[in-house]
Amino acid sequence: MTGTRAKSRPPRRRHSLAQRPGARARWLPPARCASSNNNWNLWRGNCTWLPRLCNRRIKERVMSELQTVTSDHAAPQAALVSELRIIFGQVLGVEPAQVAIDVNFLEMGAESLLLMQASRRIEERFGHKVPFRLLIDQLVTVGALADYLVQQGVALEPPADELAGARPPAPTPGPLQAISSTVYDEGTPGTMGMETTSAARFDGSGEGPIGIEDVARVLPADLASASDVERIVARQLQLMAQQLELLRGGGQRPTKPSRPVRAASTVGAESTPEKAQDKQDKLKDEFVAYHPVQKGRPGGLSERQYRHLQDLISRLCERTQGSKQYAQDYRPYLADNRAVAGFRLAWKELCYLPVVARGDGSRIWDVDGNEYVDLTMGFGALFFGHTPAFIIDALAQEIQLGMRLGPQSAMAGQVAQLLCELTGTDRAVFCNSGTEAVMAALRVARAVTGRHRVAMFPGSFHGTFDGTLVRGEVTADGQLEAAPMAPGVTPNMVKDVLLLPYDSPESIEIVRAHGPELAAVLLEPTRSRSPNMQPVDFLRGLREATQDSDTALIFDEVVTGFRMHPGGAQALFGVMADLVTYGKAITGGIPIGVVAGKRRYMDALDGGMWQYGDDSYPEAELTFFAGTFCKHPLAMSAAWAVLNYLKDEGPALQERLGERTVQLAAQLNDYFKAEDVPMQIVHFGSLFRFLPEPGFRFMDIFFFHLLEKGIYIWEGRNCFLGTAHTEEDLDLFVQAVQESVADMRAGGFFPSASASDERGTAQASRTFPLTEAQKHLWIVTQLSEEASVAYNQSLTLEIRGPLDLAALRAALQQVVDRHEALRTTFGPDGDCQVVFPLRPLDVELLDFSDLPEEARQARLDAWMAQEIRRPFDLVQGPLVRVHVVKLGPAEHHLVLTLHHLVTDGKSIGTILGETRALYADQVTGQPIELPPPVPFSAYVDWLSHPQQQEAAQAARAYWLERFAGPSSALPFLELPTDHPRRPLQTFAGSRERATLPAALRQALRQVGAQRGCTLYVTLLAAFQALLHRLTGQEDVIVGVPVAGQLAMGADHLVGYCLNVLP
Repeated sequence: MTGTRAKSRPPRRRHSLAQRPGARARWLPPARCASSNNNWNLWRGNCTWLPRLCNRRIKERVMSELQTVTSDHAAPQAALVSELRIIFGQVLGVEPAQVAIDVNFLEMGAESLLLMQASRRIEERFGHKVPFRLLIDQLVTVGALADYLVQQGVALEPPADELAGARPPAPTPGPLQAISSTVYDEGTPGTMGMETTSAARFDGSGEGPIGIEDVARVLPADLASASDVERIVARQLQLMAQQLELLRGGGQRPTKPSRPVRAASTVGAESTPEKAQDKQDKLKDEFVAYHPVQKGRPGGLSERQYRHLQDLISRLCERTQGSKQYAQDYRPYLADNRAVAGFRLAWKELCYLPVVARGDGSRIWDVDGNEYVDLTMGFGALFFGHTPAFIIDALAQEIQLGMRLGPQSAMAGQVAQLLCELTGTDRAVFCNSGTEAVMAALRVARAVTGRHRVAMFPGSFHGTFDGTLVRGEVTADGQLEAAPMAPGVTPNMVKDVLLLPYDSPESIEIVRAHGPELAAVLLEPTRSRSPNMQPVDFLRGLREATQDSDTALIFDEVVTGFRMHPGGAQALFGVMADLVTYGKAITGGIPIGVVAGKRRYMDALDGGMWQYGDDSYPEAELTFFAGTFCKHPLAMSAAWAVLNYLKDEGPALQERLGERTVQLAAQLNDYFKAEDVPMQIVHFGSLFRFLPEPGFRFMDIFFFHLLEKGIYIWEGRNCFLGTAHTEEDLDLFVQAVQESVADMRAGGFFPSASASDERGTAQASRTFPLTEAQKHLWIVTQLSEEASVAYNQSLTLEIRGPLDLAALRAALQQVVDRHEALRTTFGPDGDCQVVFPLRPLDVELLDFSDLPEEARQARLDAWMAQEIRRPFDLVQGPLVRVHVVKLGPAEHHLVLTLHHLVTDGKSIGTILGETRALYADQVTGQPIELPPPVPFSAYVDWLSHPQQQEAAQAARAYWLERFAGPSSALPFLELPTDHPRRPLQTFAGSRERATLPAALRQALRQVGAQRGCTLYVTLLAAFQALLHRLTGQEDVIVGVPVAGQLAMGADHLVGYCLNVLP
């Protein structure tokens, strides 16, 4: 529920500090040691945790029971009771002596998450698993649990010490005196708010912020006389109990419905769960033609890198001011998407194309007179350079004959005949571009086969036809689905696309299984954006599979055709397609597109062969194809010249260019390896491109350096060698690459060649995919800077007493070293997360102590409001900021700010607990052994495990069944607001807090316990009843946060493991 904030600063919350959200405890200051060395005194006895129970009646009952425990229980039970009190004391954050024997766990404040922890600790301690559901339904007290364990054969010797002197409930604490904490939230209550409320006060006052004020009574035991609202709450409690039963594994697993019929755009064959992650890993590296403009503010550069970039921008703008002015002058009139390709605010001033005045051979000159070696070469079309004499002469002769549009071109027939001779095809048709050629080929295949579906592969480029502008999405069950790539492409345009993994045996089997449904299989034989892959066996397998099902195999060779071999991929790989599309190089720079192929398919364009003077006629069923500029006389003339040239030269021409490319790539790759530059050159024939290592994010800056040094490479980054390139050109190119590397190294973008430790760090960085929850959150952060800032999490700890800043910094650095999530950044496209083995943590000290006392808090509040709104650079990182604010000699605030993508509420508790322990280690010198941390990558692997995939599928099926109904739309909450909902989502939010009296809170616990529900579930049911009362809606869906650490059984796991359950 969004709205305007009541105050200008973020909402401020004060609560007792717990070791993790949900733990009922507060940190109290220890007594100072009077010794001369001024060291901290250890906390006295077992008084680390000194909460008071929420109800005086329970406290009195506990103290009475302490006097009779040994007489009430035999020795085995007494020993078990003692151990169980220790366990539940640790879980609840209280002294063992304060754990009542015969009071319901739920009444003592044990929520479901705490009971799950207790269940695991019981299994670890006694070697016997107590199902979580039993702690809610049957074994609801320490006494009942002890009796159950005795019945199961679990026995312990009676404790040697008195109960009050039993083992402490937590590791020996250090002297970090955090007396309270303040949480600042920037965002909607639906995001941050759900987590921070889990750390509510439990300080013995009997009062605390529950967060709801509409519950004013306890439900009567007799619901027959209850009100409508009370009955609704009761029904909600029953539903919550059933859902909780599902979560904890009790009862019958909901029946998994039969596999639903998937949309036409999905893979039809079953895909095993263990392959889902593999598909996602492969898909994240695939080329996608369309990317939205990156509107985020620049950031993440060091001061050294920033100065370097600004100097480069200044030099390039000065060098190309004519091109920049051209872009500015004509932007109001010329809509040119290339002008914003790769747009980043960090180099906004360089987002314009060089305006070329002339070209000759392999060189171009811009309007400012700058000369460049052209490696773009018309995106591959200028195979013979900018001024090939044999093409220019043919065009000069043709233009003298007039435009001659309308009648038949005098050269179209002979060009088609020669093209078919070179490529081994039967017939050909001409159009104006590669996009038109692909569109025509698909139309022909569908017309001939009478089918609609088409199989394609991610990472390929097939022009700008809506029906091919698809991107891949991997579903939870491992299916690869086709989705519209760009705004304006409707789902209906791609619903018949079957998207399959490239170069995968699985894809061949899917084509076999679904061949009768497929009109065509469309692919680049070698993908122009992945030239290092030439999957000959894959192509042969597809050819066999499509032949068996009478499906058209279409090779898209618009980019590679005639550049690698006169006969194209068909001749090079020995695989004959049914249809082939060509373009670019076939005319040396004049617009053209070609569809060529077998007679059976090509006859659909004109009816096939027939003769004059007999009764023959166009027998083949026709589809429609036309274009004003098809068979343009200039295009036919240029094609005739080029095809004859290629025929005369033979395959040796392409082989020579390919060999030169191999040598160039080898030379530069040897240099990159020797200099520890995180990139390489990959190639196919005379096409090559730079391939950076995962996580390297400065390739655009590298290409700007090349441009400054006279090398032009377009924003799509494919490079082409042609017959016009000389050895001098290649030498200049190599020199420019090496100088650019040196310049970027000086600017801090590449590690120093002599800095082996930096090289080791760069080489040891690891990447792995995002979880589904992280992907959803990452997408939200891309909406705007405001959206990303809404997921900043900030926690402030007030520290009273002298502070050893060096010890605190060392402790925090150890925490960062332990948990890889705190050393993580994210790929620019959100396709991966990068973990660095080392990440120094900067703990900045801000000293406000010299300000007048009345001004300190105002200065702190102002700074805090600014800090929580300061955005993180998700790509560059770090995603953790730590400050220590000094307000006085013995008063400090420790401020931690993290992005939600790398943490959650439980993780913050883990960070605080470990910081406390490690600080004590630093100050006292007493070693503290913490449990080994669980890497976040292990959590990602755990989620992709087949067992978890199966569980996720079952849960998904369960919720789909729950939400199934006459309408496919989920209910929309219509709150009776006094103003209309804003059309655009904002991220402003606030909270309202209310305090429930202790008696009412305890009564609520009892009501929930009677129905096997925790206080949280009870209040959630009441909240849903309130929503029903406000809206009158029968169906209300509320999302609740669930910690993934508990599901995995990993207490010492830091990361974004939160999931939202309806």
